[in-house]
Amino acid sequence: MLSFLRRAALSAFLLNVVLLPHAYGQTAVDGAIRGVVLDPTGAAMAGAAVQAKDLSTHLILHATTSRTGGFVLPSTPSGDYQITVSASGFSAMTLPMFHVEVGGVTEVEAHLKVAWTSDTVSITASQPNPPATSLEEPSATAISNTITESDIDHLPANGRRWQDFALLTPTANPNENIDLPSFNGLPVTQNSTRIDGADDDQSFGAVPRGTAPETNGEPEEQAAQTPGTNSRHRSGGTYTFSQEAVREFRVNSQNYSAQYGHALGGIVTTISKSGTNKLHATAFYLARDSAWAATNPFSTATSYVNGAVTSLAVKPHDLRQQFGGSVGGAIQQDKLFYFYANDQQKRTFPAISSPGDPAFYSLTATQMTLLANRGVTSTKVNAALNYLNSLTGAVPRHSDQTVNFGKLDWQASKKNHISTQYNRARSSAPAALRLTPVVDRGAASLGSSFTKVDAVLGRWVWMASPHVTNAVSGQYGRDLQFDQAQQPLPQEPAVGPGGYVPEVSIGPLGLIFGTPATLGLKAFPDERRIEMGDMLTWVHGGHVVRVGAEFSAVRDVTDSLSNAEGTFRYDSGATSGHAGGLVDWITDYTFNVNAYPNGGCPSIHAAVHDFCFRSFTQSFGEQSVSFNTQEWSGFVQDDWRVRQGLTVNAGVRYEYELLPFPQQPNAALDAVFGKVGATSVFPEDRNNFGPRVGVAWEPLGAGQGVVRVGYGFYFGRLPGATIRSALANTALGSSTLNVRIVPGTITNCPQVANQGFGYACAYLTTPPAAVGATTSAMVFDRRFRVPTVQQGSFSVEREVGAGVVGSATYLINLDRQLPNSVDINIAPSVGTGTFEIQGGTGMPGVRDGEMFSVPVYTQRVSAGFGPVTDIVSNANASYNALVVEARRKGRRGLEFHVSWTWSKAIDFGQNGGATPRINGQFDPFTVQYDKGLSALNFPHRVMASAVWEPRFASQLRWLRTGANGWQIASLFTERSGGPYSYDIFGGTRLAGGRESINGAGGAVYLPTVGRNTLRLPDAYNLDLRVSRTVRVTEGVRVRGTAEVFNLTNHVNYSGVTQRAFLVGTAVNGVTPLIFQDAATVAAEGLNTRPFGAFTEAATGSTQERQMQLGLRVQF
Repeated sequence: MLSFLRRAALSAFLLNVVLLPHAYGQTAVDGAIRGVVLDPTGAAMAGAAVQAKDLSTHLILHATTSRTGGFVLPSTPSGDYQITVSASGFSAMTLPMFHVEVGGVTEVEAHLKVAWTSDTVSITASQPNPPATSLEEPSATAISNTITESDIDHLPANGRRWQDFALLTPTANPNENIDLPSFNGLPVTQNSTRIDGADDDQSFGAVPRGTAPETNGEPEEQAAQTPGTNSRHRSGGTYTFSQEAVREFRVNSQNYSAQYGHALGGIVTTISKSGTNKLHATAFYLARDSAWAATNPFSTATSYVNGAVTSLAVKPHDLRQQFGGSVGGAIQQDKLFYFYANDQQKRTFPAISSPGDPAFYSLTATQMTLLANRGVTSTKVNAALNYLNSLTGAVPRHSDQTVNFGKLDWQASKKNHISTQYNRARSSAPAALRLTPVVDRGAASLGSSFTKVDAVLGRWVWMASPHVTNAVSGQYGRDLQFDQAQQPLPQEPAVGPGGYVPEVSIGPLGLIFGTPATLGLKAFPDERRIEMGDMLTWVHGGHVVRVGAEFSAVRDVTDSLSNAEGTFRYDSGATSGHAGGLVDWITDYTFNVNAYPNGGCPSIHAAVHDFCFRSFTQSFGEQSVSFNTQEWSGFVQDDWRVRQGLTVNAGVRYEYELLPFPQQPNAALDAVFGKVGATSVFPEDRNNFGPRVGVAWEPLGAGQGVVRVGYGFYFGRLPGATIRSALANTALGSSTLNVRIVPGTITNCPQVANQGFGYACAYLTTPPAAVGATTSAMVFDRRFRVPTVQQGSFSVEREVGAGVVGSATYLINLDRQLPNSVDINIAPSVGTGTFEIQGGTGMPGVRDGEMFSVPVYTQRVSAGFGPVTDIVSNANASYNALVVEARRKGRRGLEFHVSWTWSKAIDFGQNGGATPRINGQFDPFTVQYDKGLSALNFPHRVMASAVWEPRFASQLRWLRTGANGWQIASLFTERSGGPYSYDIFGGTRLAGGRESINGAGGAVYLPTVGRNTLRLPDAYNLDLRVSRTVRVTEGVRVRGTAEVFNLTNHVNYSGVTQRAFLVGTAVNGVTPLIFQDAATVAAEGLNTRPFGAFTEAATGSTQERQMQLGLRVQF
């Protein structure tokens, strides 16, 4: 650690020596004021003095007009300003209050009058409003949204998750798995978040600090355990930066400034509050109780007691309380200011452990007959089901967190401003890794999550002259996340390492119990970041030139050997003597390794009888992996006002990410696969230059509409979790071994002498060679490159009347080199497999009797290894969108923002998480099968937000008092439902691999129609907030609020059974694919849900109706 800090400090020192005063971070933390000063005849006035005064801190900025009368105040902190203009022989003019937004440009036009005496002309608020459309909304921006302090304060916010306001951006869509927005058809790992100009992302997961990295489900798990009510989980804190400390934030989903980088999707820039000359303080309390809420339609608790199955809709008690406050003021007037915010949450919400499907315990006659044929009597069936029921029930669950933020601002002199701040967040969630009321995990299998986030930031702004400004920043941040498994129940077989229980997964939509395979994350990650940056701004004539660079040194430490206790997976169709995963588990529970006889498949009376589990996986070896990465970037940006009504923004940006050296190279593996990808070589991508240009033009004159055109080239990040996968998984005993065996694998059970491996066994040490040969490995492809995107847009904006500004924008993204994965330990196909659809929907490609053929794969290139995952960058994508917007700001008590977005996203199956999939392609030798609609494709979306503050004038005091002070705010969203596919369950597998119809173990969708061709019903949500503010004294106000989320209690389906086909037994060389509609499932004697049955209606943004009450005091 010390050596890392020394190297990081040295690199940062060299950066500043080389670049000072030429660099700074890549996101805007300030705004700007640009204007023109004219004499009474309309001629430009050169040499006029311009002074802008911050009304809260009395910070004064100065500028002098050029020969064209223009002036620019760059690097202006966001806030409210009073502008005074003076010139010899003319009356000084004081303009009304102007607001400067982060990342925005405020336009000013002053007309001086000849001075007959020494006087000052003050322009009051009654003067005409400035044009609603302005060239000074940067031409470098196509789609953006600034969320002001007023928006945050007035709009409905569920649980104070202020980041959710980013969904007000037209091209944003919610991510069902991680509660973060995605932009432009790209995953959340391609976004960037910054606070006060410093990087607030976790490099390891490529997500905001305090958020757990998003992982990818593998094809076999997707088909077996379809996303359902209880599949969602969320580790990390609810939020790690308090809403009380947010001044405003800006969301850019398509921006053409070279200042922005390390992002292909959205860029969220947040500005924190500061103290002012006046003392301000707030205190708040919010409460949400399930007694005020509706019941989720999928919250069903199912129990079994001696043959009696009971299923009831439940609503466990859920009480969430949030409280805190803030205080800010001046230590020394006009010089030294302080601000502090505290934000706490206490949540108690017991979980109900229950199978995911209410029909789970209800075995059919076919299943009971099969169990009897295997030798399992009804008494033993009853004992097995009673045992499963004993693993479920109510579980105490808590989620608490505390966020503290402190900041000091020092106006050291007229030319120097220094600020420093510290943010600290802590969260603990015992047994609350999963958040839904009913969880399809055993009572001792929920898992606990803990998060610690610390960030210290310093910034120095030097105003060398009215034309030159330089800013330097430095940051140290740490993000530690870890999970803990619960202690096993007394009746569970604690045979795994450390006295824990192997996990058992009974699917589909059944029950998972034992030690969760995803836990054991003692540090995932423990990440430290040192960041230094510097930016020079030079104003010359109509040019504002910025030159900047930034350096980050990141150290990731992970202690995260998942699946150390092993996982038994039980899931089957109705072929080869099986009838569902529960039947197989009951058989293994009855004829386990400690019973005689052992193994009951196909029957204990058969000459050869094996155990019935579908697969067993376990990981061994190295748990702790640490590595360093570095990020370097630099840019040049020129914002040029060519003439009145025309601006051009042009720049170029360079980015470079230095990866660590390999730590555990495997010479034997490289000898076989080294020409494609190797464990001894990591990629290096140095040619990352991105030009950008934006043009804004007012063809009809000032305020009569703006036309904007932009183009940019961008580079994404490589998540640290991807790097860790290649560092740790090299198929060596000294690295991490991941093995996969099936009942036919010849190996002994470590717990029982002279007994084959079965339920319940687990390896305590590295397994024998026969099992080790199934281990997987990961390598970087020699041609791997970081993701790139070319973005372009064309937009028209104009005021349409009554203060409403309308705009229409067309966007296009051409995404290249997106991450993907493929198993390269598969020999070329020597034959094809023919498949016939039985049943179907009648749609093309899914008709009864239709046949198709695909290459099948039956051999490994090397029998000494299982899957060898090649991390590639071959998943291209495209995104097209049309956005129509209307905005109205702050006139006569009503403001609103409405947008409609049409879009289409197509890709080749890009990897959406930070951890690579073992095999992401349907066919390992071509990616063409995988071209289809993106999982992030939502064709249409409507968003509307409104705030209304009614104002009544009356001579009756009681009427004025009762009718005024109210605010009504609403948020409405409606969008296309999420896409899903026809998935196939079953097939063949190679050693160590997963099942698929072609044996490759990759994607499992029906290849005749492709991915994501089906769609859930449209989702819509209406949130309402009603508040009343009462003035207690001149300086004290109290506000009460009532917020209702999903006011209409609309059921927004977010999960569906995707298992469309079961692979049958081949006849005359043709393998049937049996469509799983309700009639077929019943005829097969299975107790599973049919294809297309809804399984979930609970996501972070569209839950069942909930109500939240609050009280806020401000003075």
